[in-house]
Amino acid sequence: MWITGASSGIGRELAKVIAKNGVRLVLTARNVRELDATKHECLSLSTGTLNHDDVMVIPLDMLKFVHHQETFNRVVAHFKGLHILVNNAGRSQRAEWNKIDINVDRELFELDVFSVIHLSRIAVTYFEANSINGQLAVTSSTAGLIGAPFSASYTGAKHALHGYFETLRNEKPHVSVNIYCPGP
Repeated sequence: MWITGASSGIGRELAKVIAKNGVRLVLTARNVRELDATKHECLSLSTGTLNHDDVMVIPLDMLKFVHHQETFNRVVAHFKGLHILVNNAGRSQRAEWNKIDINVDRELFELDVFSVIHLSRIAVTYFEANSINGQLAVTSSTAGLIGAPFSASYTGAKHALHGYFETLRNEKPHVSVNIYCPGP
């Protein structure tokens, strides 16, 4: 299982829960020190079911799309395959609707939407080429279901994820797509 945004928050906590069940993990994010700390926690929580090679840490800035395929290839080479990608990397935003600079909208969509779609397309292409009934998990938000006040860019991005991934569900029923909507 590959978890993006695994150095903190939901991604880190998910990695720890998964490690308790002995599942091999790929952890990516920008913060290498925190990724290493997450790996250490995962190995400890696995109570010996995982070894050092079972939890792979790869620094990855999701905005560097040019590195997505290379990173994907490293994951597949190390684990001889991939079946589950958890798209968790992202950030939030808080501001009054009419005071949001358009560049904030663009930056947030680049990270929270376009980077997720790009990496997911690589995964779906891999699943299909290898006859794998793969799984994509996408961390959205309750803001992806209803408009959250003072979070227009974030709300728009999360709504966009629902549109993209619900379309994927309809086009590729052999790919399991789960959209998670945590709230406050």
